[in-house]
Amino acid sequence: MATARVPKASVTPDLTVPHPFSVHDLIRFHRIGNPIVSPNGEIVLFTKKTFNAEEEKWSSTLQTVTVSSLTQNAKPKCFTSGPADYSPVFSPDSETVAFIRGGQILVISVHGGEARPLTKLPVEVGDLRWSPDGRYIGFVANVFPEAATLEESATMSKEQDSLSSKAFVYDALPCRAWDRWLDSKKNHVFLLEVEKQDGEWRATGRAPIDVLKGQHVDCPRIPFGGAEDYAFSPDGTEVTYVSKKTGRDMAWHTNTNLHRVQIADLVNGSNAQHVNITESNLGYDEGPVYSPDGRYIAYLSMERAQFESDKRRIMIHDRTNNSTRHVAADWEYSPESIEWSSDQSLLYVVCEMASRRRIVSVNVSSGERKILVADHTNVGIALARSHDDRIVFCRDSILEPAEVFTCKKDGQDLIQVTRYNAEKLRLIQRSPAEEFYYPGWNNEQVQGWILKPVNYQEGTKVPLAVVIHGGPQVAFGDHFHYRWNPQVLAGSGFAVVMINFHGSSGFGQAFTDSISKNWGGAPFEDIMKGVDYALATYTFLDANRTAALGASYGGYMMNYINGNTDRFKALVCHDGEFHSAQSYYTTEELFFMEYEFNGPPFAEGNLCDKWSPHQFVNNWKTPSLIIHGGKDYRLVDSEGIAAFTALQRKGIPSQLLYFPEENHWVLKPQNSIIWHDHVLGWLHRFLDNTNN
Repeated sequence: MATARVPKASVTPDLTVPHPFSVHDLIRFHRIGNPIVSPNGEIVLFTKKTFNAEEEKWSSTLQTVTVSSLTQNAKPKCFTSGPADYSPVFSPDSETVAFIRGGQILVISVHGGEARPLTKLPVEVGDLRWSPDGRYIGFVANVFPEAATLEESATMSKEQDSLSSKAFVYDALPCRAWDRWLDSKKNHVFLLEVEKQDGEWRATGRAPIDVLKGQHVDCPRIPFGGAEDYAFSPDGTEVTYVSKKTGRDMAWHTNTNLHRVQIADLVNGSNAQHVNITESNLGYDEGPVYSPDGRYIAYLSMERAQFESDKRRIMIHDRTNNSTRHVAADWEYSPESIEWSSDQSLLYVVCEMASRRRIVSVNVSSGERKILVADHTNVGIALARSHDDRIVFCRDSILEPAEVFTCKKDGQDLIQVTRYNAEKLRLIQRSPAEEFYYPGWNNEQVQGWILKPVNYQEGTKVPLAVVIHGGPQVAFGDHFHYRWNPQVLAGSGFAVVMINFHGSSGFGQAFTDSISKNWGGAPFEDIMKGVDYALATYTFLDANRTAALGASYGGYMMNYINGNTDRFKALVCHDGEFHSAQSYYTTEELFFMEYEFNGPPFAEGNLCDKWSPHQFVNNWKTPSLIIHGGKDYRLVDSEGIAAFTALQRKGIPSQLLYFPEENHWVLKPQNSIIWHDHVLGWLHRFLDNTNN
């Protein structure tokens, strides 16, 4: 008889003595946010987020350090008290910081003291920016576009919430996004007028201006957009924002554009012109960044329609003549963020390259590139402009979580600024990662990582866990991951192999492109050859005790593997695709499925049936743990239930671990513990005994 057991999280071990890495360590690390630098270049500010496992509560505070102390044993200071402070921005005079607490804007002097409320708005706000002329603080609120004021939108929300029926009627897609059902509200950027009185910044009392008034569009974009989706010009006269083109085809296109609008027209209530500067491009356009003199807007652009993993091209728009040009067109890599140098001759970009996120300078005129910071994962570039453009950023690696680092503008004089996690790391036994390459599909080189178990004893044979990443157009990098961290597996006694198969990012766009319309082809061959290579090369691996696990595309691959090889003793499938055509009809991003599988399932030439794991269920033999989140609307829970049903009907040892409140990711710390308990338990069940 079927029973549903309510799992309990494992008891926290003694973390005050040396011990192997575990999920109980993972949830307790301080998580450091990307730094910002004050306009005068003298102060660095960032968030520090910490989970109190005993109280099961998160806290977030703002931390500061002076730029002058970065090279002299800097000692960061706690700047705000929390418990949930985030989205900080400096005033243009560098004397004040605005930030979010409790859904409202607070301000605090950089010299200390108590934070005080700047707003008491009827809606919660976030994603702050401060106009360089000081007149406006930009914020984002989720509102009804037809509402004349924030108060009217709040009233409409209350009326909607008070209805006894919670039914919705949809006339077009999308009806869901990531983990929520969509209603009529949209993310809009607002401008709050502020002024300095008696040395303190205050709101003038005028109603915030809705930059997108009446428009049924989202800025920031859903579900993952933020303050990077809009920007003020350096003279404070203009806003450029990102929004997706509207229409009944929104669910199956990626046409996202940049729009310029004059603030004076918004203030005067005149017919403001929202000028689309990327209208000719049908793919993503995002991340506008004005040059210091305001003449140019740099941004990132994907050329191909429907393809969310196309190469991001560096584009520069000239506001004086409305021309746009492509910088470094010959570069095969895909930058992720942009920052102008003070003299405007260079762009500093973060770019994924060969399993690292590197800081690279790009010459605006010639397109010439220079790698400044090559190792590990480096993100969140900010410049201390009064200190010769000294770069401040966050860095992490497979061995360590993120901390703040700094270097000169040429990449020299690299210094670690913060060490919030040093004491915890001192007691945690971890495993260094070794990189390897081997000939994969089409005899092309494929990269992978291997970790020995923590405290490995020479001469012994150990079980192997092969981890397959999601995406699929992402990669396993030299990066500290809070959901799929190989150190947890190594700390539990497993060797870990991670393969960046064809389709992974960071190895050139042609390599990334090779998975589209080829989901079960080249990647499957790469994985099988990668396991063969690892077993032949690393003699401590036990070929008779191997398992595979993965999420999203990695979950798809678990189901595909089960029907195409029986080499693994156990599989773990998290939020994986089971029936590709069915998944098309239930996902919220049709453009992804249409690009990857050559159109919708009803179109001639569609490849869903060719690569769908359900086609191979007759061959399934391998014991499988199926995991799914109830709020996963990218790959809905019926995919996991279907896979579990197939396993049960065929009499294959299997379990379904279901998280009703989680989406595509398991984010709640207690759920993360339960997730790891069951994954590790499943692997130990089938790999600890070679006769099992």
